[in-house]
Amino acid sequence: MLLLSGFSGFGFCESESGPFSATANSGIAGCERALDETVRREAEAAGLFDVQELDPTIVVDLRMAGTDNILGEAIYEDCRCLLTREVAESVVRANKALASRGLRLKLLECYRPLSVQKLLWRAVPDRRYVADPRSGSRHNRGAAIDVTVVDESGRDLNMGCSPNELSYRAFRWASGLGRYVDDNRNLLEEILEAEGFEGLDSEWWHFDHESWRQYRPMDFPLYGELTQEFSGPEFDRSARRDPSEPPPLYRPVGLPLPAPDAAE
Repeated sequence: MLLLSGFSGFGFCESESGPFSATANSGIAGCERALDETVRREAEAAGLFDVQELDPTIVVDLRMAGTDNILGEAIYEDCRCLLTREVAESVVRANKALASRGLRLKLLECYRPLSVQKLLWRAVPDRRYVADPRSGSRHNRGAAIDVTVVDESGRDLNMGCSPNELSYRAFRWASGLGRYVDDNRNLLEEILEAEGFEGLDSEWWHFDHESWRQYRPMDFPLYGELTQEFSGPEFDRSARRDPSEPPPLYRPVGLPLPAPDAAE
């Protein structure tokens, strides 16, 4: 049962006074959004479905298809959100629950190939922030989402901080961020929990679906050459940056995060 009677309105990122997000991902204009028929069949054979084919009103703005991510570069060449059928249908129901309020879900990360997980682990080998690819992330199973909420005009609701900020403000229970932030985070959590999702304490944007244990990590190669098997320091990154340049390290700030059973 949703406990939304106390919802008192919404504001927009990044501050109580500012109407729009200053950190929205805008680097994905070149992505192809319609699945090629061959790719669609291969994805469905792997158990993955394009969520926008089930509900085109859901906004998809994958951070890994732009530069607003912990690597600081575009990794995905394709910006479709793929999820297992059960998870995708849960997302669709959650989006419909928001629609009555003039709001929509905005998906920032969905299925992530295991080889991309290895790339993230190379840059940030810290289980507080990135899941060890030896066990795999719930994203690698097509059973987790990074998500926020937008209004009918596509403006991000104020969630208190960017979905890349690993600090005190990113904690689901962080206090002192303002009434709008509390209301918006509570709304997102209640809508998703009603459809079988559980939030990660250290990241307000990350939700795992209750079915994740049913799936194994996958490496379905949807996202271009960077999804080839990661081979360590000699891995060819020349298509994205000077191979002599080390990958950027993400330096979290603020409080230490709890031990992560469900890191990204």
